[in-house]
Amino acid sequence: MAQKPPKLKAILFDKDGTLFHYASVWQRVIEAGIDKAFSAIGRADDEQGKLALLRLMGVDGLGNNLRKGLVFTHSKVKIARRFLLFCLRHRLNPKKVMDEYEKQSKESGPLLREILQATDLSLVQQLFATLKEHNYIVAVITNDNEESTNLFLEEMKIQQYVDFIATRDTPGRKKPHPAIFTSFCKQFGLDPREVAMVGDTITDMLFAK
Repeated sequence: MAQKPPKLKAILFDKDGTLFHYASVWQRVIEAGIDKAFSAIGRADDEQGKLALLRLMGVDGLGNNLRKGLVFTHSKVKIARRFLLFCLRHRLNPKKVMDEYEKQSKESGPLLREILQATDLSLVQQLFATLKEHNYIVAVITNDNEESTNLFLEEMKIQQYVDFIATRDTPGRKKPHPAIFTSFCKQFGLDPREVAMVGDTITDMLFAK
């Protein structure tokens, strides 16, 4: 007689694209970063270049996320190569563009809060509250940074339901490497078969596997 699988006790969630639609939140933030970068290099009127960089990053300007965009690419080598080729093609200074874009991204907190406060996240809130009512251990494992992740969980009003958070700032290997999963299971005394993974990308599926 086949042995019953262990009872599910914990659920790991990805953040971007899983708890909310990626482009509906991040597009305005990425657009702001690109606008600032192009203004800083004297190309404020280059709308074609801005749109092309927006698509390269992972959104199309119409509210759709593009899975082949840089924000969905986790290889630093691939990101650097594609970005440099883009800058050469459009005659852009890659260092100036990236420096200004990153500066804007670091200052994006107020805009993110504004967007999240205007977004209906009630279903996510209900889901997390229900999971805790049924005593599930809930984790969020993301390749976003810690500051941004905490801002999201706070504004989404689900921070109090999350037992474990891992970001790209967390020491050790990142998703999809199994190290963070092993650490999570050890911390909560879980058999890996007692854990489910919820995500929306190939990286999440590899992590689950």
